[in-house]
Amino acid sequence: MQIVIDIPEDTYQYYVKLANKGEQLNNLESIILDGTPLPKGHGRLIDKDHMIARLEAASKFYGGENADAFDERFSYGLKEAAIKVCEEHTIIEADKAESEG
Repeated sequence: MQIVIDIPEDTYQYYVKLANKGEQLNNLESIILDGTPLPKGHGRLIDKDHMIARLEAASKFYGGENADAFDERFSYGLKEAAIKVCEEHTIIEADKAESEG
């Protein structure tokens, strides 16, 4: 199970110092240190794969055989947007159980 929690920076750094000194950590402290810190100033966290699928589906819809020049340009723009979303840095990897379903 994954959960996002907000803890004070000084508390996190305290646990890091304890671990670096070789101190024995309790289970919760170890779990906190095994977590993935979110980068400061991060934006909204969304399902990137879902967003790419939506952009690609919209691109196909507007780029069909009956598309006019505007629709073709719009379809191309949607494809480019999907590529840009795909290129974005992943902060937290997908949960394999959910991504396979």
